[in-house]
Amino acid sequence: MSFFKTMLLIVPSMLLVRCSHSNARMDWQTQEHPVKIHKDSIPVIHKRTILSYGDQPLTILLEGSSDQRNIESYIYTQGMDSVLCLPTNGGLLGIADEEGVLIMQSYSYYEGGGRYSVIEAFDLRGHRLGKMDIKLHPEFDIKQLD
Repeated sequence: MSFFKTMLLIVPSMLLVRCSHSNARMDWQTQEHPVKIHKDSIPVIHKRTILSYGDQPLTILLEGSSDQRNIESYIYTQGMDSVLCLPTNGGLLGIADEEGVLIMQSYSYYEGGGRYSVIEAFDLRGHRLGKMDIKLHPEFDIKQLD
């Protein structure tokens, strides 16, 4: 039985896979485009979302956290030996109803320190369709909302 069939049938809470491919170390995360790696090089899978429907080939978004902080996201299409690693680090927020676009979250850093959110939209081929940085005004204090 193949790796992915086993993963889908057993549905473990966390599936650990030996990390043998250099791109699976997440060195690519600062890139603008997805990176292909072999499907057996995914280090961790803890969440699966089916993206296909009807007669389309089975396409799944796989997510995992190999460092207990960042969430790596991969698009797998049935029958392929490789997966697309999306250049994000915060996981899936949702799927746009009309277009079937993946809405993903990441974070980046302010120059002076601290993090801010980045929201990105990707199609199922891994192409980034849009990006929005969520930077708060320097004088904004969340405590003022109390």
